[in-house]
Amino acid sequence: MDELAALIPFLFYIFLAKKFLFILRMSDSRYIIKTQTSLLQSMSAETEYQRLVELISQTHAGESSQMFGKKCIKVNGKAVIVLFKECLVFKLPQPSLKKALSLSESVLWDPSGKDRPMKEWVQVCLKHKEKFKELASAAANGMS
Repeated sequence: MDELAALIPFLFYIFLAKKFLFILRMSDSRYIIKTQTSLLQSMSAETEYQRLVELISQTHAGESSQMFGKKCIKVNGKAVIVLFKECLVFKLPQPSLKKALSLSESVLWDPSGKDRPMKEWVQVCLKHKEKFKELASAAANGMS
């Protein structure tokens, strides 16, 4: 809840059908409506992403950037990790790719949503955040 308290100035509460909905005003003046649960998940994914930015910038000279309009981490100018919805997406070499795909709910990433997944990219949900550091290192090592 501490993460939520930091956002209070930017949130408007609406009580509807016994659920709190949050209307967030984005920097580009768009508005996004989220439930409390999805808001906290997004914030957690963002937190995990920021931890990986720090790790990869120290170990592989990685930098925060954008890919397809999404936040990403690049190593040697190439994207290796993307923040997508409430998940992180990793570009992995073959041995690590199979291991990541074996995690429950992990899938090949389809950023377009048109059933065209990207071969080397695995979308891993937040419930596997204990594996993120290992996956991030494998992704960054694949670009080094």
